[in-house]
Amino acid sequence: MSAETAVLPARPAFARRARVTDLVAAEWLKLWSPWYTAAASAAVVVLSVVIAQHDPKPVVFDAPAWLLMMLAAGLLGAQTVVTEHATGLVRSTLTAVPDRRRLVAAKAAVVVGVTAALALVLASADIVNSRPTTAGSATPGQIAACGALGPVCGLAGMAVATLARHLATTAAGVCVVLGALPLFLQPKQNRWEHDVSNALPYYSWSRLASGSGTMTVPVAWGTLAAWAVASFLITVIILDRRDV
Repeated sequence: MSAETAVLPARPAFARRARVTDLVAAEWLKLWSPWYTAAASAAVVVLSVVIAQHDPKPVVFDAPAWLLMMLAAGLLGAQTVVTEHATGLVRSTLTAVPDRRRLVAAKAAVVVGVTAALALVLASADIVNSRPTTAGSATPGQIAACGALGPVCGLAGMAVATLARHLATTAAGVCVVLGALPLFLQPKQNRWEHDVSNALPYYSWSRLASGSGTMTVPVAWGTLAAWAVASFLITVIILDRRDV
C-alpha cells in the first residue's frame, strides 16, 4: 500500500485579494512618502486657480491651468516608475513581486486614483472660483471629462518613464508629449497638424470640457480611452520584457 499523500489546503481567495491590496498599499506609500508629492499637488491646484482667475477670457475650465494639471498628473505617474529605476529600488521590488504585470496594475491603480482626485479637486475649484457669468455652467459631462484627463495623463507619464528610465529624460518626455505638443500643434492649421492635434489628450478634453474643436464627442472620449489603454499596455509590455 502506498503511503498517504498529504494534501495541502487550497489557499483561500481572500488571501489573493489581500496580496493585491498590499501591493496597492505599498505603491501608495511609495508615492506619498516623499513630502514633495503632497506639496507639489497642492501647489498645482493653487497655481492653476490663480492662473484661471487672471485669464482675461472668463471660462470655467481655463486651458492654461489645465495644461499645468496635465503636466503634474503626467509627472506623478512617471514618478511611480522612474524613481525606482533611478535609485535601483526596482530590483528589490521585482524580487519581492516577481509578477510584473500585477505590479504595474497596482501602480496604475494608485496613479488613476490620485490623478483623478487631483483633476476633480481642480475642477471643483474652477467651478467655485469661476466668474459670475460662468458660475454653475459646468455639466456632468464636463466634470467627467476633467476627472478622466488626470488618469489619462498619469498613465501616459508611466509609459514615458518606462521607455526612458532616466529622471531628466522622463521629465522632458512628459513635458513634450503633454505640454509642448498641444501648444505647437493647433487644430486650425494644415491638415496633418489638424489630425495629429485631434489625437492628443488635451484637445479631446477641450472638446468635452468647452465644446471647442471639430471632433465629435464619441471620438473625443474614444481618444482619451485609447491613450489610457495604450499607455497601460506599453508600461506592462516593456516592463515585463525588459531587463532592469
